[in-house]
Amino acid sequence: MTDLERLSQMGIVLVATVAGAVALKSVAEIFAPMALGLVAGIVVSPLGAFWDRIGLSRAVGALITLALTLFALTLLALIFQPLVSQMIAQAPKVWHDMQDTIKGVRVILQNLSKLSHDVTTAIAPSADAGTTAPATDATAVLPSMTDALLLAPAFLGEFLVFVGTLFFFMLT
Repeated sequence: MTDLERLSQMGIVLVATVAGAVALKSVAEIFAPMALGLVAGIVVSPLGAFWDRIGLSRAVGALITLALTLFALTLLALIFQPLVSQMIAQAPKVWHDMQDTIKGVRVILQNLSKLSHDVTTAIAPSADAGTTAPATDATAVLPSMTDALLLAPAFLGEFLVFVGTLFFFMLT
């Protein structure tokens, strides 16, 4: 195999990899809930086998399993809701603390850069190392109710993909 053939094969592999990554990114809203539905279906599949053993039809067993799974997920969400609410309430404080930490690291790096510049100037006075501009402070942006309402249809679509995947996985 010549170098040109090997290079063309590597180019094709690179283009295919990039195309595959772009394709997966564009369908992530569908594949992510489908994968979650399949994993949940594997976890609750013994329940489906139980319904088969006691003589229920597959459709009824799949509906019961789906209802129980959604109930369990809702129960978990309600159990963890106070913790999540507390974490959301603490988010601005955590964001401020993270910004303070990042500012401290920036100051240390700027001082290190200045020290490096001073050492460079002392060793070779003709060399001019560039100075770094101070970074601007980013402000925290919390989502509004409008943002939540705009995300609701996407969430509902992903939820329906999850429910459909789980139902049809349990049905078969």
